[in-house]
Amino acid sequence: MTAPSTLLEQQGSVLPQATFLIKSEAKEIGAGPSGSVLALALLHHNIPVRIIESNTSHPYIQWHSSSLLPRCLELFTMLGFVDDVLEQAIRVPTMQHYKSSDRTQVDIEVDMSPHTEPTPASPFLHALLLSQSSLKKVIRAALVRKGCTVEKGTELVSFTQTPEKVNVKLAKRNGTQIEYEEESYDWVVGADGAAASICNQLGFEFHGDAEIFYMEGVDPRSWHIWGTKPPENHVSLRAIEKPGYFSVNINGERVDAARLSGNTDLLRRFLQEATGNRADLKFGDILWSSVYHPDSRLLTRFLEGRVLVMGVATSLIPPQALTSAVQDACNLAWKLALVHKRIGPYSLLNSYSEERLPVIAQMIDMTFQQDRIPFEEKKGRDEVRKNSYDQLGVNCRWSSIVFDERKKDTREDEENYHFDISDDEEEEEEEVLDAYGLEIDGTLTAGDRAPDAPGLIDMRDTRKTAPSPKTWRLFQLFGPCYHTVLVFVGATRRWASVLRFLSSYPKGLVYTALISRRGNLVPAADASYADFAFEDRNGHAHDVYVYDDKYGIVIVRPDGVVGAIVKGTEGIEWYFHGIFAQRKRN
Repeated sequence: MTAPSTLLEQQGSVLPQATFLIKSEAKEIGAGPSGSVLALALLHHNIPVRIIESNTSHPYIQWHSSSLLPRCLELFTMLGFVDDVLEQAIRVPTMQHYKSSDRTQVDIEVDMSPHTEPTPASPFLHALLLSQSSLKKVIRAALVRKGCTVEKGTELVSFTQTPEKVNVKLAKRNGTQIEYEEESYDWVVGADGAAASICNQLGFEFHGDAEIFYMEGVDPRSWHIWGTKPPENHVSLRAIEKPGYFSVNINGERVDAARLSGNTDLLRRFLQEATGNRADLKFGDILWSSVYHPDSRLLTRFLEGRVLVMGVATSLIPPQALTSAVQDACNLAWKLALVHKRIGPYSLLNSYSEERLPVIAQMIDMTFQQDRIPFEEKKGRDEVRKNSYDQLGVNCRWSSIVFDERKKDTREDEENYHFDISDDEEEEEEEVLDAYGLEIDGTLTAGDRAPDAPGLIDMRDTRKTAPSPKTWRLFQLFGPCYHTVLVFVGATRRWASVLRFLSSYPKGLVYTALISRRGNLVPAADASYADFAFEDRNGHAHDVYVYDDKYGIVIVRPDGVVGAIVKGTEGIEWYFHGIFAQRKRN
């Protein structure tokens, strides 16, 4: 799929370059993939960032693969670099498990990502694979386009914070020389691993091997596996995007990973024996090697004052970790931007932990449950993978800042529902969290991922000639630095007055799109208060967003999550009161 241009691109917006000189506005961010995604999202908010990385080596030498799940690709679409990812990424190959008695014969074959046709609501339905090096290069190229680069050889030594600032001490390496720098920043975000000093210094508590070879004689279309049951050693070979090279993963109770990683000849002999001493397999040059330890620890909180942690600093469980980290970054970026600009209340940042902790906890639990299933039974978990591994069902329905007015209206005793934001809500019963949406019936609810919908006809397109009117899809409208309010004409009473009400919110923070069914044209004067006016020619938007003819207003957050489903201005004001610091609108 070719990514649509974004709303910002359509409007020709040009963001200013970031500068390290504006110290009062800068963020300090660890430079892993999730940290770079956060930096890019903040740059969309016109917030300059300074990104530091302690590593001084060449930035693109790590070839450990990243699993790019469908939800991750959707967020990359919103951030504007998905096409660069799609050009390089490869499909997940079919897994072939070889017999222990004859390691040249395939015993079981499992398609880990069966072909599924994209739908209007979900343009990406397959996981892809891309090395961390290639992904990091793509993201950093996007950063460069925003005027930002990663500052290598700089390490965060220590920090203290006040209610207004974070004072940091940095060590900058220049060859054998180390220079120390003391600076002050408004915020510090750590994305540098669960054991990083930033987590230790905050006192955050936790609960709860790979090589790249050039090879001949291996079919790159398959994922080859030898050994699964202890005490057997486990070896897997899988092609990467670099032609002729394969990712070789080794684990087992009797594997001395550190010794193998440091001895090339020993490693080759080990692999030859593990794969059955096959004459047709030839192990060539080693491009990259490391010892990898999966981590299942979960932080109990992500925020302390003006210091936050995110992404790989909170969980390191493959293959879910990258997509989870990208969602962390997108969830945090818009909230941090609003608080930083004094548009949103500081309490908005509390929803970051509230919304993301249950997701990561369930991710860890599901990963370990499924990893206990023998390879021979993997076919039986295809449905589990379909429902969870794409992360399209990940939600935050329990969040205190999302609002679904249908829930209020269906309560039997409305006196127990305090509609005034100043009062505390009393839950009649504790809600069971289903963070991955495994039991969701398909009805869109506030807190869910916002679906796509193509075939929207721009009713303001005045072209009278062929080939056709300009068409949009919703993923073109959604963006990382503003809310998008969808107003469905047939399901919204007095929609014209709703548009006038929405027009009083600050431009650049809230965009509105009026959507009508096929043939239901609206008066131009009434639609003039909307930023966009569309005819849903094929009904795709109505199919996924409108389940009731009374609740026709859907507010989509900057992270692509449905923030609210309401029926009028009162519900709109209730939602935005929790997002913006002031109740009064401009």
